[in-house]
Amino acid sequence: MKLRSLSQSITRSVVLAVVLAVIATVQLQAFEPAGLNQVTFVNRTGYEMQYIFFSPEDSDYWGADILGAERVLADREEVRFFVSYPEQCASFDFLGIDEDLDTYSAMGFELCDDAPRTFIIDMELFEGDMGEPEFSALQLENTLDTDIYFLFVSPSDSGIWGVDVLDSQSIFAPGDSVEVLVLLGSDGRFDIMAVDAAMESYSFSIQLEEQGQYQFLIEESDRDGAAE
Repeated sequence: MKLRSLSQSITRSVVLAVVLAVIATVQLQAFEPAGLNQVTFVNRTGYEMQYIFFSPEDSDYWGADILGAERVLADREEVRFFVSYPEQCASFDFLGIDEDLDTYSAMGFELCDDAPRTFIIDMELFEGDMGEPEFSALQLENTLDTDIYFLFVSPSDSGIWGVDVLDSQSIFAPGDSVEVLVLLGSDGRFDIMAVDAAMESYSFSIQLEEQGQYQFLIEESDRDGAAE
């Protein structure tokens, strides 16, 4: 996974202006759905967290591992993500899997537009061994001539885009690829949305017929409204 830190980007001042606007209004008007909030995950389990799922409660599936294929969350570390949802509040279900393949879960964690929230992963959420998870890997390539600031991978049965899998400190440069792991569920349908530097959105749907590795291009033809 090739991600560029905001601190290394020549457009850092532009990004920070966007982020500050999000924090102040918890909303971006240039793409739909407009609502954005922030959630910070803090690992206090004593173990390295290898996978984190934060799925909209209205979905029957866990969907995408928001840590990505090449990242973990060490004990006592934290990571912050933007979250998109259309109403004043939305509820999410949490599943974490640690280095021993033990699971931690919580249902119905609510985010509301009045404030960002922090989610503490600790032993109170411990559920026990789940065995080796079976993932499909999505490799998404940015073929645009602009950076992507937000990237959403959402189960198609949800009405919420959910978590931006890039996290709050990363952008997705032209020519780079991001690999996202997903738990398929029963139908393997996902919606993808990328948002570029100008807050233009690019979206498409995918169908994963079976477990495996898949590659998809984010292209100019995916831009919302391009055919109008």
